[in-house]
Amino acid sequence: MSYSDPLHELVDDFLTAEAVYNSTPMADENTPVQAAFSKAVSDITSTTALAVTFPGAMAALRLANRDMIDNTSTEMVEPLVKGAMAYLDGIEAKNGSALADAVRLAEDLSVSEVSGLGWVAIYDALSMCIHGMEGIVCQPRCEGQRNTLNPAGQYIEALVGFLLFERRRIMAACKASIPTDKIDKEVVDRLIFVHEVYEEDMSFSEMSELAQKMGKYYDRPPIGGFAS
Repeated sequence: MSYSDPLHELVDDFLTAEAVYNSTPMADENTPVQAAFSKAVSDITSTTALAVTFPGAMAALRLANRDMIDNTSTEMVEPLVKGAMAYLDGIEAKNGSALADAVRLAEDLSVSEVSGLGWVAIYDALSMCIHGMEGIVCQPRCEGQRNTLNPAGQYIEALVGFLLFERRRIMAACKASIPTDKIDKEVVDRLIFVHEVYEEDMSFSEMSELAQKMGKYYDRPPIGGFAS
C-alpha cells in the first residue's frame, strides 16, 4: 500500500517484510527474504522521517510499543517515537484547547451501559463514516502532487485515523463487557469476529480458524448490519 506519510510507508514496508520473513522456513542471511527484512529494519533505525498524518503517527507508535514488548533489541523505538511525536506535538501546537476538547469528548462518551445490538449500532455507524471518508480521500479533489494528498485530503485522512482509534476503543470495551444472556453473547462474539477479520486482514484459512474458536453461531443469518 502507498501512503502519503513517509514514516507510515516505512512501517508498512517493515511489517510486510517481517510477515514474509516469518512465513519463510529457515530464512538465513544469504536469502533475498532475509536481505529484504534486514533492509526494512535498517531503513527504520536510520530514518529521520517524521509522521505527517495521524494514521502514520499511530502506526509508528504501535510498532514502537510492540518492539519494546517483544524484542530485547529496541533500536527501532527511538526513530519511531520521534517521528510520531513530531506530528502529535505539531497538532497540539496548532490546535491547542480544541484538541484537548476533542480527546476529552471521546473519553466522556460512556459505553458502560451498551449491550447486544447496541455494540453493532455503534460499530456500524463508525464503520460507515470511516468508509465514506476513505472513499472521498481517493477522489481527484483530494489529490496533491506525486501521489500525495492535498490539505483537504490530509484533513480527512486525519479524521479517518481518529475514527479508527475510536472504533478500536469501542471494541476494547465490547470485548470487556459481560453479556447478560445468550443472544447478547452471540451478537458480541460475532461482532468481535467481524472486527478481528477487518483489523488483521486475515486469509480465508485464518478466518475459518477464528470462526471455529468464536463458537458455533455461523449457521444462521447475521444479526444486525455489521458494516466492515
